[in-house]
Amino acid sequence: MADMSAWSYYKEITIDNANVDATLSNFPIVVQTSSDSDLSSNAKASGGDVRFTADDGTTLLDSEKQNYASGTGNWWVRIPSIASASTTTIRMYYGNSSSSDDSNYELGGTNAEAVWDSNYQGVYHLQSIASGATDSTSHGRDLTNTGSMPNATGIVGNCAKITGSSLAQHLTGTFTAWATATTYTIESFTRNGTSSSLYSGSRMKDSSYYYSVGVKYSTSDTAAVVYKISSIPSLLTQSKTPDQTNFLATVARHSSSSVVLDHDGTTSSKSRTGTMAPNEYNIKALSGANGTNTYVDEVRFSNTYRSNEWIKFYQYNIESSDNELTIGSEQSNGSSFTPTITMILS
Repeated sequence: MADMSAWSYYKEITIDNANVDATLSNFPIVVQTSSDSDLSSNAKASGGDVRFTADDGTTLLDSEKQNYASGTGNWWVRIPSIASASTTTIRMYYGNSSSSDDSNYELGGTNAEAVWDSNYQGVYHLQSIASGATDSTSHGRDLTNTGSMPNATGIVGNCAKITGSSLAQHLTGTFTAWATATTYTIESFTRNGTSSSLYSGSRMKDSSYYYSVGVKYSTSDTAAVVYKISSIPSLLTQSKTPDQTNFLATVARHSSSSVVLDHDGTTSSKSRTGTMAPNEYNIKALSGANGTNTYVDEVRFSNTYRSNEWIKFYQYNIESSDNELTIGSEQSNGSSFTPTITMILS
């Protein structure tokens, strides 16, 4: 149990269950604030005193601050259980100038890496990539920025903007391979800025095979899983009306028997078997060597097949204007009183 008595304020946050089709365990939600005057006035300037608990105010929740300034910020919070039958409530505490920045340790908790369950093999918020992309998991699989790929405004904070060729510009990291897997998931959000004949997005690979998901823009937006998980490369695509303004959830999943592409709520699949032992990640143009112009955000690699319910709420929590959350008004933490002393004279 966490002692939150040193934190002066809290807000209750209600997670809507309208798009939670089954109970989700250990789900990482994003909590976004925009020019919140209460935080500006009462939280540390760094936002480093913000903490999250369950609705009891004592059960500490793992959290990771992506960015914060002047009441505007993004936090990732692991929720042990999000119910489908009813709303779920948590608390956001702030107002402790003596707290350690961005650390749950002082309350007996864990660090930010614990937000991401053991199936995550790499998580990239792409907030600041000038020196590379930092992996938020405990694996430490950071990516190197080759060709000066720039940041741009993303769907959560900043994102990566692929503006150069597949050879000249990319985020790449190599590492000790996973154990050989037959199931895996790549989650991402993508947006096309200008016309491009190339697929651009996120890829994982080993020495022989690869598995990637991306988008291109021509007469229509097209999302694709571009993969080689046996001897022959293959492609699974979907087309949508062109959208050069909004980020769309773009997810590739592989079960033991099929490849699945999820693009903003539309799902396609085809039969396919194969295994990989990934030892490299890329965020780049996925084919050809001509220029492209694609925005990529919130990239995650997992060694499991994420459920339909997981992918749906991943999309809605990040894509919805309110993140499927209602953030309540500021409340004082605890109540103070002035004792009254009555003297009885006899």
